[in-house]
Amino acid sequence: MEDQETVLDEAVDGFRRRAGGIAWRWEEPTPCEEWSVLDLVEHVITGNALAVHLLEGGSAGTAPPPPQTPEAATALQRFEHSARLQREAFSRASTLGKVCDHPAGRVTGRELLRYRAADIAVHTWDLARALGLDEALDPLVVETAISHYLPWIASMPSSSHFRAPDGLPPAGASAQHRLLHAVGRPPVR
Repeated sequence: MEDQETVLDEAVDGFRRRAGGIAWRWEEPTPCEEWSVLDLVEHVITGNALAVHLLEGGSAGTAPPPPQTPEAATALQRFEHSARLQREAFSRASTLGKVCDHPAGRVTGRELLRYRAADIAVHTWDLARALGLDEALDPLVVETAISHYLPWIASMPSSSHFRAPDGLPPAGASAQHRLLHAVGRPPVR
């Protein structure tokens, strides 16, 4: 079995590398139709904060809301801070077996870690596509997402962020292509 924390670290590092290429392009559109690059980064920050909240015993109903007015000037600093707090929360010995009250249902800390890594990876691809950067995702994170995240996503209603795929991916498609196809992302331009 994969080292749980390594999967999360690889996903966060991939996002961090792409986020470093944002510069002034915060308003660029992303594959998440109604989100700009800034909205996408805020979503990842909010997801990190939600994970910490849930791991500390909070429930989905008591989670702090995302900011009303996202601020580009502090977004990367807030991403780093949220990623560090999330990593610390997942590093606690009792965390992985803990049952959390996630908005999509009850999940263990181990499942939440995998979901966070996969969600961050998919949004890393979104960010890379929006900014014209390297779209290759870490293979360990992709395999974890396929094994653990896709079954969970398949049980959820379709949204603009995770649309049901059109048809099947091509025969012989790479793992990353299959993942992106399953969450409604066009893996090729």
